[in-house]
Amino acid sequence: MTESSPPRVFISYSHDTPDHKKWVAKLATALVENGVDVMLDQWDLAFGDDVPKFMEKGVNDSDRVLMICSAQYVKKADDGSGGVGYEAMIVTGELVRNLGTSKFIPIVRQSGEQRILPKSMSTRFYVDLSEDNEEQFEQLLRELHKTPAAIKPPLGQNPFGKSPSGGEIQTGTAPDVPKSDLIDPVLAYQTARAIVKADDILKWREIVRAARHPISNALAEWRRANESKASTEEELIARSLRGIDVFSPLICVAIAGIGSGRQRYSNQMALFEEILQPKDWNRSGLTSIVYLPEAAAFVYQSIHGAMCAYTDQIMNSVELVRSFIQLPNMSKSDQICRNHEIMGWPSSLGHNSDISWRTLYSLPNEYPWLEEIFGDAGEFQTALVAYYMALNINEYCILLTENLENHLDGEMSLDIPLGFLKIPEEIQRRAYRLLLQDKEGLRNIWLSLGIDDKRFFTFWGKWIDLCSRWLARTGRWRFRSNIAHKDLNREFGYN
Repeated sequence: MTESSPPRVFISYSHDTPDHKKWVAKLATALVENGVDVMLDQWDLAFGDDVPKFMEKGVNDSDRVLMICSAQYVKKADDGSGGVGYEAMIVTGELVRNLGTSKFIPIVRQSGEQRILPKSMSTRFYVDLSEDNEEQFEQLLRELHKTPAAIKPPLGQNPFGKSPSGGEIQTGTAPDVPKSDLIDPVLAYQTARAIVKADDILKWREIVRAARHPISNALAEWRRANESKASTEEELIARSLRGIDVFSPLICVAIAGIGSGRQRYSNQMALFEEILQPKDWNRSGLTSIVYLPEAAAFVYQSIHGAMCAYTDQIMNSVELVRSFIQLPNMSKSDQICRNHEIMGWPSSLGHNSDISWRTLYSLPNEYPWLEEIFGDAGEFQTALVAYYMALNINEYCILLTENLENHLDGEMSLDIPLGFLKIPEEIQRRAYRLLLQDKEGLRNIWLSLGIDDKRFFTFWGKWIDLCSRWLARTGRWRFRSNIAHKDLNREFGYN
């Protein structure tokens, strides 16, 4: 859900009596009249439709699910009987996958003093509309529109906190940068974040130097220990991840700048080139060793993009990959988004886009500091998938600028691999919703290239079909319906 799009709600209920059915329709009508997009069987289920499929789509595609908990509904849900029972199974499956979800809202509609909920929802905070309580209905509306009556104030700084150097931090001042080389990623991130918050550009440059300084020697040491050829794929990946880890403090500093949303700390091209061309790096030798900086750049641009998606700055990530670079092994400069080593096929990770994507997706297992930055592995993975959706959209836009739309009916090589379409569909859907939170930034991907909405969406369906064929041709078949961002046109009013 975005600021400009209404919340999507599915109503799950049992047909207890004609009066109860009318009451549900009345509730749905009141929600629609107050800006909520409601999916209700009385309106959206026609004769001949697949009932279980309708229920599953309603539960999966909605932002929130309202469970109208009449006594009969609770009994059917617990017994697993009828349509309600089927919906309850879908709900239970969603809850098992995400125990922390608040997607499902119990709406109590019962007589008497005792209130009962389905066993799967027994600990949930519910809305009581048994007496058609207007105050409770307003609270429900506020929840659906994410407009709480009371707003928690922002957390202030601890006036007695300690800086990394042990000194006391005064409110509004930046902490000291550690005097020794900065090799702890978490310390690098926390210190850089505090520096950005204090808007101290001099200390920002100081912490960049502190994170950059140890890289050259650490890479030389890693290279000496790993000059021989890796014997297995697992050994290759593990070895390369150890080498990429050398860049972790610098990556964390850069991500702290992106997370701030402040332009002076968000332009990351200089730091990107620091990773791509480390000081004193020898460009001769074993390919999987020589191309380690490109693999590190692959990891960096992915984490950078995930942070941009996570903080509603998706255009920032696109601007980075549209930048031009020229490495010693390149005859001319080209856009980052067209460099296969950096975008999905790094030689140090086997030059295989599937392996590279699996490595990216499981990075929190290798680099625990990602959870310090994103909160947990799931949040990082969702943001990562949202970013790669944006890269896919950007690639389509570049093809349109080159007037290649007539080639969309055939076969075409892609610069951005589609491994992100192989992950579970519920994560794809969450990633798509995250991407849509920055709808203006998303639209700027094509507007910034002079492509208007009409042209963009005229060929969008063909682009999705091409992506499906690419997956089939490379042995990774996915049904078109499983491409979560395929219906982007509907979000912008083009059907």
